Amino acid sequence: MIVLFLLFIYVQSFVTKPIVRNSIQLSDAFNTNEQKPPNTWKLLSQAFKDKARNWFIKRAIKTGVPWHDLTDYYEDNQRILKMIKEVSENKYLEYPLYYKQPFHGYEEGNLNWKAACEVEAATLSISSTYYDTNPFLSQDYMRFNVTQHIDHYSQETYNTHYTQSILDAGSSTGISTEYLYKSYPQCKSIHGIELSPYFNAVAQFNVKQKKLPIHHVHGNIENIPFENDSFSMIVCSFVFHEIPSEVITKILKEYYRVLAPGGILAIMDLDPDNLKKNLILNQFRKWAFEVTEPHIYKYYQYDMFGNMNKTGFKLLKKVKNDPLNCVWLGTK
Repeated sequence: MIVLFLLFIYVQSFVTKPIVRNSIQLSDAFNTNEQKPPNTWKLLSQAFKDKARNWFIKRAIKTGVPWHDLTDYYEDNQRILKMIKEVSENKYLEYPLYYKQPFHGYEEGNLNWKAACEVEAATLSISSTYYDTNPFLSQDYMRFNVTQHIDHYSQETYNTHYTQSILDAGSSTGISTEYLYKSYPQCKSIHGIELSPYFNAVAQFNVKQKKLPIHHVHGNIENIPFENDSFSMIVCSFVFHEIPSEVITKILKEYYRVLAPGGILAIMDLDPDNLKKNLILNQFRKWAFEVTEPHIYKYYQYDMFGNMNKTGFKLLKKVKNDPLNCVWLGTK
């Protein structure tokens, strides 16, 4: 997950418990060509990938990220993590072809322990240069900005019930989920759903260690294992720029299905316009980022508002979250 993060970050620098449905197997029912990694990535030598990885780690440490302390912690707890994965993994879940391709600098994508153990350090590095402070405070600013935008939006739309039940869709190792809990400790039900069983195991491990009232589920947001109208709020962070555009549209429909009437959807991700402007300043960064993001060109062109509107969301709004990311908001 590092080269992905390596280059993703390289770019970045410049209420009631829902009812769980039976698991459904997924199939690759869309254009397989769009799910394949870019040819340029396959042509890169291992030496280049290693050099990029080492650069990324050194850069993270230089900005104050305790890289080795964070990654060693999870590597030292591999026995427990593997036990959690064994009991929490949905063995019947089939992974989409695009998810099984190399990306983020890992040959196996997010389906390995190396990526899972490096998520916290790599994620911390994403926003480490956003603000003139240490990486922990910088991440706080980025994450809490999202919930502040949600709060302002709820006031503008006169929504007083949005914090009853929350779904963190594409929750990774639970970092974004924990920030949602910190922002809304009064929430009756907070769930995270993540496709990588390795990431999900880390998320469950952290919840147990910190004794947090958060429920993590191994599942696919293309077919969310919850009943209709289950959540009053859905938050999706840093997911859409990594997947095929037609899958984004499918996921929006799933969000609409499991979101309760009057519920809020918040999508936090790269701002295509702002990203392109920043990358133009450095052609190598632009190439290095795009070569590890197979679907970024379609993401640049994706009409988020148009597709949210077609799905049924209303009261649409887009706000700047930080130097490179924005938040799209909508109501069911």
